[in-house]
Amino acid sequence: MKTKEIYFLMGLLCLIFSKNVGAYQAEKIDSLSNDILYNPIHLNLQIKNMHLWRGYRVTSGAMSALDLNYQTKNQHFKAGIWGGAGFDGQYREFDYYVGLKYDKWALDVWNINNFSDYPNARIFDYSKGNTSHFVDVNLSYQVSKKTPIYISWSTIVLGRDTYVNDKAELKNSFSNFISLDYPLVYKESERLSVFTSYAFSFLQKANFYGSKPNFVEI
Repeated sequence: MKTKEIYFLMGLLCLIFSKNVGAYQAEKIDSLSNDILYNPIHLNLQIKNMHLWRGYRVTSGAMSALDLNYQTKNQHFKAGIWGGAGFDGQYREFDYYVGLKYDKWALDVWNINNFSDYPNARIFDYSKGNTSHFVDVNLSYQVSKKTPIYISWSTIVLGRDTYVNDKAELKNSFSNFISLDYPLVYKESERLSVFTSYAFSFLQKANFYGSKPNFVEI
């Protein structure tokens, strides 16, 4: 899948969803004489000078990213697609994800497909030795509103997070990523937080994020 194909697919999906946005936006909730507009479709475009993910430099060049998602009115369910491409054509990624949220808990499952180094990548190929995909499952918990500490645990359950065992067999590493985030300032247009993250695998010393267990973000 080439860079122009990513943007064509994302643009086509945006066009399809945009036809229904007007009907969705007509739905309102009248609560204490205040009208709350419900927008189920969200579109976000980013332009960045580089792309970092969990302490890992995905690309050091300028890139753009597009996030298109649907969210229910109670915000308990979310599903979307995310695409990114470097301006120099070296970085290419196309992801899709779903998320569930209830009270202080949230569960997100991402199919991440960075096929920059996979010229012959297939979008539904999940075989260990050939796939450009990996599936990441993240469970997070907010301690309380008064103490807004966020704790999350992510595990890569499928895809190109692999190692060779003593029997020369290719196995999944099931790399884990634990993070702790404390917002010092959390307003509608401002956020300042302190956070740290640690990565490891139960099966071997190396993991998806590095050659040994270690703090990958501070």
